[in-house]
Amino acid sequence: MEFTTLNGVNVSGVSISDIECIINLRNDWKYILKTIGEPLNLEYICKVYSEVARNEALEWGILRNGKVGISRISYIPPIPDKNDVESELNKIFNLPTRGIKNIAATRSNRKI
Repeated sequence: MEFTTLNGVNVSGVSISDIECIINLRNDWKYILKTIGEPLNLEYICKVYSEVARNEALEWGILRNGKVGISRISYIPPIPDKNDVESELNKIFNLPTRGIKNIAATRSNRKI
């Protein structure tokens, strides 16, 4: 089904929203593969999100700046603060896990 949708052929029974989602994911993978050497940081993550969320979210490519709700749950996530998000990303990138360090190093062409 996805293969057919990605080649521009309409698939019966597949909603336009699902088709847009598949196309967004395809475009995002193309972007990620094209920019694999870019540093993994908040700016890059927002750019990836802009491709995935295109026409699916109220705003895409930026940190959420409004309240959201989760159905059937009373918890409302706080609005993210850019400095806090960057700080948390730095904590993740500095974890002693080799896998995370390899991903960050590969993306920025650094040796660890």
